[in-house]
Amino acid sequence: MRDTAEARQYFEKGKKLLSTSRYDSAFFYLNQCEKLLEKHLRANDPFRLQSRITLAASRQYLGDFNQALKIYRSILEDIDEQKNEDDYVKVQNNIASIYKDLFDTQNAQITFEWILQNRIKKYGEKHPEVVSAYVKLGANCNDFKDSLHYEKGLAYFSKALAIQRQLEPSEGFEHYRILEEISEIYRSQGHYQKAIPILKKVLAYRQKHLSPNDPYIGDAHFYLAKNYILAENWEKAFLHLDADLRILRETYGANHPYFADDLLDKAKIFRKQGNFKKALELIAEITHLLIPGFSPDGNESPKEALLNAGYFQQKKLIGVFEEKANILTSGPAGFNDKKTALESLDMAIQLIEETRQVYQEQGSKITLYATYRPVFEHALKLSLELWEQTHDPSYSGQAFTIMEKSKVATLRDAIHAKSAIEFSNIPSRFSEK
Repeated sequence: MRDTAEARQYFEKGKKLLSTSRYDSAFFYLNQCEKLLEKHLRANDPFRLQSRITLAASRQYLGDFNQALKIYRSILEDIDEQKNEDDYVKVQNNIASIYKDLFDTQNAQITFEWILQNRIKKYGEKHPEVVSAYVKLGANCNDFKDSLHYEKGLAYFSKALAIQRQLEPSEGFEHYRILEEISEIYRSQGHYQKAIPILKKVLAYRQKHLSPNDPYIGDAHFYLAKNYILAENWEKAFLHLDADLRILRETYGANHPYFADDLLDKAKIFRKQGNFKKALELIAEITHLLIPGFSPDGNESPKEALLNAGYFQQKKLIGVFEEKANILTSGPAGFNDKKTALESLDMAIQLIEETRQVYQEQGSKITLYATYRPVFEHALKLSLELWEQTHDPSYSGQAFTIMEKSKVATLRDAIHAKSAIEFSNIPSRFSEK
């Protein structure tokens, strides 16, 4: 049929754009594909099914989680779990990754556990998809940030490594990818002395087997830098951050939002070294990378610019504004500016509130508040200090608002704590764990 042939052209173009991170353009073509296919093909037709999954992924990569979840939900309703088992699992994997992005660690764990049992049932223990399921469970355990889950995560990784050694005795790429994940748990535990030797091996393997500008080499540099920061070895941290930035610039050009993480780490190091001027310059650079043209003096208000940014940019900006406040309350006269620091934290809080709205049904938003609790506490401390210094009632009012926001967020999120798994068709025995 002519429409189906045209739809396939749209699909292939959308897929290609998706692979080059051009998500908005990919969504346009994939959406055109779906409009044509829905006229002629049933919802669970194999081609249409792949088109819908890819369409949802284009929204997911943009941070439009509500739209992505709406599509994923409809797919789960339209396909048979037994007849379309692999596609069913693929959709559940994508849903779990959305949970992770939304700080919904518990429901991500429930979903990943279900996927693991499904893959073992289908393939037995010795299979790459089982390895992948163990790795995802281990990585998700790290997000809980508690000792019990760190140990669980290490146990999952140990299992993954044991199976991988049976599948690939020569210790290839996947082996070192698992080691990199293990190093992340060690870093979360503060055990940089365990993480660094592992990451050196990962880096050496990748430098030997991959092209010089491969992103996986950049990842190894980035994680090594993180551990050297923990060890307060600033020289080596800078060395690896600059190596990662070089690879990113070779890949993405002179300026790209992907540079933000490395530059923010460099800003933190400069702050700790007492170079507050350089730290603030980097904060300004990062802000413009994430929101080009952002300025309080621009045509668009700062609040509008922030709220119009994409979800992933907003998440990064929270950390940027938090660090700006840290710089402005750590420096000597001339760099110590509590008023501007409080304004920066207020922007961070606005973004926290905005990201909390992205998926209103998900259950573990309490984790999001716990993650950003220092932002609220720092803002509250500054507003009270400024009130004591100036007796300006606006600061006492701001302190009250900050306290109310944090309390209301916790209460509201607790009320919704079980609602997120309802759409995903996960058996209750997993959700009750």
